[in-house]
This record gives sequence, structure tokens and C-alpha cells, in this order.
Amino acid sequence: MSETNIERVRDDLAAMRQALGFSPACERDVIGHNLAMAALGVFLTAVTAWTRVPEPIERGSPAHLRYSAWVVVPALVVVAVMLLVSYRRRGLAPLLWRENRQSMIVAAALVPCYVAFVAWTAWLGIQASAITVATFFLFGLFMFGTGILDRSRRYWVGWAVATMAAGACAPLFSFRTTGLLIGLWLMAGGMSTVLIVRWMQRREDLKNAGRL
Repeated sequence: MSETNIERVRDDLAAMRQALGFSPACERDVIGHNLAMAALGVFLTAVTAWTRVPEPIERGSPAHLRYSAWVVVPALVVVAVMLLVSYRRRGLAPLLWRENRQSMIVAAALVPCYVAFVAWTAWLGIQASAITVATFFLFGLFMFGTGILDRSRRYWVGWAVATMAAGACAPLFSFRTTGLLIGLWLMAGGMSTVLIVRWMQRREDLKNAGRL
């Protein structure tokens, strides 16, 4: 049997166990992933506080590129490590791996379309930052609706509220404080999701205890 078929069978079995109530509504590995995102938020907030970026700043200047690298590179490293850990633990946390795998597929399909759309709106004279902020808020709104309707994704509500709040507050921040905004967003989303997951696990434990 090929690796693809094995992955499909593993996903189907995990979904069936969850639907029948034989597996937790949310896997415990989700806590570790979100704590890592919150820690990344603390790091980015500290970088923003300690990095001196002159304003206004010229795009493409060494200060601009250096500050951008301090924000982007750690985020990419943390996400890559999380995906690697999720892949290696796919047998223990199949639902989380399936969710991450599907997210990568969706991102690979949508990100180029989004970049092309932003480039087109910029050509029309619309500020790219305005489009990005609106997209950020709407993405959080979509996550909120999904988290409310889908019990297995109830922990999405934490990231949804944090994302909508970040999108609403983004116009109040400048390039100099972009790292602060992203850091606060990651801390709020990560920690609130951890609390929601713990609440879900507590409810699941009480429900299982009632069945005994």
C-alpha cells in the first residue's frame, strides 16, 4: 500500500473515532503548537522593542531589510519546525497532521492568487496595506464561524478573535511597530487557544467520567 493510501486510511480512522466519541475532540499536541506560537510572539515583541528603526524608513534600505528579516525569518523557522514535528507525530496526532497538511495545500493554492490580487489592486491605485488588513479581518471572521459550527475546531475561536482584533487595530500601527502587532497577535491567539483546548479537554474528561 502506498504512503498516500496509508495517510488516507489513517485520516478516515481518526475522523471515525472522533465522530463516535472514541477520541478527544482536540488532540493534546495542539497545546504545544500554540505555546510555540505564543513564544514566537514574545520574541517578536522583544525584537520590536529593542530594534531601532528610523521613521520614515526607505523601502529596500538596509534598516528596512534587517527589520523585516528579524520578523519574517523566525516565524518561518517556527512554522517549519511545527510542521516537521506534526509530520513525525502523525501517528499519535493524525487529526492535527491532517489539518496542517490541508492548510499547506490551501496556502499553496491561495497565496499566489492573493499576491496577484494585491498587485492588481495596487496597479489600480488602492493601497496594498488596506487590502491586507481587510483580508486579515475577514479571515478571522471565517475562522470564527468555522470554530462555532464545527465542534472539532472549536479552538479556532481563539485565533479567530485575535485575528479580527489584529486586523481592526492594524491601522493604528506603523511599520516600526509591525513586529509588536504580530507579536501581540501571536501571543493572544496562542494563549487563548491553549485555554480553549484545556477547557475542551476538561469537558471531554468529565463526559468520559460520566460514562463510567
